[in-house]
Amino acid sequence: MKEFSFNRMGKVLAWYLKVNWKWLAIWTLGALLGIYLLQMFFAATFATQMKTAFILEMLVAISSFAIMVVLFVMFAQIFERIKTKQKAISFLMLPATNAEKYTVLMLVITVVFPLCMLLAFMLGDTLRGLSITLFTGEEFLSGIPVLPRVYGNGILESIHHFKGLMMACFVVISFIWLHSLYVWGGSVFRKNAFGIITLFFLLLEALVKYSYKYFWGDLLVINQDGGATFSITGYLLMVIMIVWACYNYRSSYRIFTRLQVINNKRTNL
Repeated sequence: MKEFSFNRMGKVLAWYLKVNWKWLAIWTLGALLGIYLLQMFFAATFATQMKTAFILEMLVAISSFAIMVVLFVMFAQIFERIKTKQKAISFLMLPATNAEKYTVLMLVITVVFPLCMLLAFMLGDTLRGLSITLFTGEEFLSGIPVLPRVYGNGILESIHHFKGLMMACFVVISFIWLHSLYVWGGSVFRKNAFGIITLFFLLLEALVKYSYKYFWGDLLVINQDGGATFSITGYLLMVIMIVWACYNYRSSYRIFTRLQVINNKRTNL
């Protein structure tokens, strides 16, 4: 089996989800409860202002930030479900190519798990709204319609001009790079991958900020007589992040292809 088969990949994905459905359910229910309690806390704190759009948007922003942290934790656990000897044997012995099996692992942490977290947010937010209505008699307020407004409006407005479009591209490329960085870290390190990569990222960010006094100003956008424009450094950073991301994904895949049933306790190298 040398050619990539979507049919085989689909079967591996179905098997993987069947074996790990309890794990996904626990994470989803945990996130649901966490979102509900987090929103209830802030809703109680700002009870007199709950009808204002700002407070509702704040609840959505805080909840989505918490979910984003959970997602990056999961990105750094790409091999977590096949780390034990028995699980590794079961997965690595499946009748599929390495590319198909690796694609399944990537799909689970990049698509399936985020969808579960989105479901957890929607249910947790709805439960918060119902609880407030039930116990206080206030109008039901949902944060679900606010979610695309919190993040989408700024993007839609910014892409109407070149500088905004470049900034939007920079944000997207940055997210892809961060995703690849945590995936790479999760592929290399068997323990504390999230903490190690987060520390590395913070140190790298501090170095960049130290090198440029105004990180979001001089580094990406410069002011000229004709108005603000995206800087040459910004383009260079995007190219670096794209190349770096490609290296991270390729390195992660190569580590997977060399994965053994029993690996070093700290790394998969």
